[in-house]
Amino acid sequence: KLLTISIISVMLIGSISSSSVSALVDVAKKLEYDVSVQQGSDPERIASIISNNRYVKEVMESFDYEDAGVIGSQEKINIKAIDPYKYKDSNGYFDYENKDEIYQKLESDEKNIALSSSIARKLNKKIGDTITIKLNFKEAEYKIIGVYNAKLYNNGNVNLINIENIERDFNISVPTEYVLKAKNGSNELYKSLQEELKGTMAKIRTKDEIVRENIDNNRAFLMILLFFALATAVLGSVGILNNIWVSFIQRKKDFAVVASLGMSNEGNGLTVLLEGIITSILASAIGGVVSYIAVKISNNLFKLMDIDFPVYFDFKSHFFTSAIIFVVMVLTSLPVMLKGSKLSIAEELRYE
Repeated sequence: KLLTISIISVMLIGSISSSSVSALVDVAKKLEYDVSVQQGSDPERIASIISNNRYVKEVMESFDYEDAGVIGSQEKINIKAIDPYKYKDSNGYFDYENKDEIYQKLESDEKNIALSSSIARKLNKKIGDTITIKLNFKEAEYKIIGVYNAKLYNNGNVNLINIENIERDFNISVPTEYVLKAKNGSNELYKSLQEELKGTMAKIRTKDEIVRENIDNNRAFLMILLFFALATAVLGSVGILNNIWVSFIQRKKDFAVVASLGMSNEGNGLTVLLEGIITSILASAIGGVVSYIAVKISNNLFKLMDIDFPVYFDFKSHFFTSAIIFVVMVLTSLPVMLKGSKLSIAEELRYE
């Protein structure tokens, strides 16, 4: 049981880990930029340096505020103010049913907002409804002109308005981030900005660096879970060794009887080894089937929690886990095989 449970734990964590890495890489591939510059202590100098940098091909300002309130709801939403014309082509990650219409309406002078499907469900709102946003001690009513699937981007909580609206309605004029496209790759631009923005406390990162950080952060958390799963596997192996040993002691007379009928001690040892191999195969098969079902159930649980995170069963991890279990079972059977090779028929049957 411990062996099967450990396989299920390792497989479930391994599947979530590999799926999260794939999801993060997918986000990066579909967001078209090279370098991100998060706002620092000298906004005017930062804006001037970026706009005059010879390695910059395109600048896209972004205003991200995660603590925006909605009148009549306890939900906090992330407001992302963007240039609709530029953002439309730079973000290929979101799923839309009417992408062109959404960005066309965001470009207008009206107070329009596009909600992520996750937030729309939590607020119980649909296209055509209005919401009153509270941000920077100001309030403004916005019309919902579109709903889209933001998937894992900011945990599905990202809602778009026009930059002009955030400046006019909420008196916010300083971007929280600059997203840059480079003329000739990210390295020259990154090095140039690192030098020019010294002393501004601006945080400069390439897209590849951001992806690595996100993957490392996810793996750090999952490694903690994996540690406990592996600890279960170790305990399971110790338990199996103990069970095999106890089983051998209890069956010594049986082995002696079989040996008296013509089976060699080596044959008895091979019987123990075969039992271990069959146990590993059954544990891998049962653990694989149950963990596959668990992955399917986890997908439904994520949907219930309003998280668009597809988890895929990691067949490669199952193969390696099964191989390790097989080796462990063979190794735990070896001491019993050695003991069995020294079994004395006369000693075991002297009182029979």
